[in-house]
Amino acid sequence: MIGLREFASLRYDGFRNNLSVISHCERNLLNLFQFILCVILD
Repeated sequence: MIGLREFASLRYDGFRNNLSVISHCERNLLNLFQFILCVILD
């Protein structure tokens, strides 16, 4: 049986990993958007 504190820290690590994955995807989308804008305006 794992303690509540360990469980909470595991959940927090998973949550933080999900956030970093989401922000990474958002950065890729923003880069793509800027690239498309540059192509259109060029």
